[in-house]
Amino acid sequence: MSDQRGSLSRVELATAVEIDVGRLVGHAMGRSQRYRIMRDTWIAIDESVVGGTPVIRGSRVNVFSVFGRVQHGETISDIRADNPDLPRKAIEAALIYDRATRSSDVHGPARRETVHRRMPSPRMRAIFENLPAAPNSIKV
Repeated sequence: MSDQRGSLSRVELATAVEIDVGRLVGHAMGRSQRYRIMRDTWIAIDESVVGGTPVIRGSRVNVFSVFGRVQHGETISDIRADNPDLPRKAIEAALIYDRATRSSDVHGPARRETVHRRMPSPRMRAIFENLPAAPNSIKV
C-alpha cells in the first residue's frame, strides 16, 4: 500500500480492480498531518494552566476566547495588539483548533470549552481499567 517514501499508493482489490488510495485520501491525510503538527506546536492542555482548558502554548490565552473575540468582530491584528508576544501563527492555530474540536451540536461556549475533557467511552474505560499498573504507582 505504500511505496518506499511512505506515501499512499494503489491497492489492488481484485484482478483488474485497483484503488488509488493516495488520490482518494492523500489531500485529507496531508491536512490531518499539518493540523497535528500545528496543534502540537501551538496548543497546550495542562491541568495546572487555566484548569486544563486548551491555551496557546507559553501563554494563558484560552483558544476558545480567541475564537470568541474573532466571532465578535475583532481581527487577528487586534488580538496581537493585546498580546504582542503571540505570533500570528499561534492565533491562527487557536482558531483552527477551536473549529476542529467544536462539536457539531454546539450549545454555547461552555459546551465547547469542555469538549477536550469528554468522558471516555465505555470501551475505552474498559481498556484503561485492564491496563497493568505501573510499578510504584498509586491506585486511585
